Amino acid sequence: MKPLVLAGLFLLSTTAFADTETRCGWISNPTPGNYWIDDADGRWIIGTQGGYQAEGIENLAYPEDDQYVDTNGNYGYFCGCITASTRRHEMQVVSIKSSKSKRLKDCLKDPNLGKP
Repeated sequence: MKPLVLAGLFLLSTTAFADTETRCGWISNPTPGNYWIDDADGRWIIGTQGGYQAEGIENLAYPEDDQYVDTNGNYGYFCGCITASTRRHEMQVVSIKSSKSKRLKDCLKDPNLGKP
């Protein structure tokens, strides 16, 4: 195949199958570079230390201090929503468009979410 065709196929494989959706649940950053969101459908990978990082990860909106739970120094989790492009079959966040934090009690009272 010609390089231009290969480049086009690569773009299709990395972008065409991404769905944009809003996902709400526990957003975790337990250690440097590791991020995910646990929602009613399971765990969606946002980033891994030394590896994959979703585009727009800087768009994560962190909550006020009393709504963030520290579990490892400055690292921990909070309740929130992201609007993002995802690869459903890989449960991977491709690109974060926006996010908002929610109160911890919103996730705690959601029967579709497990414990953080």
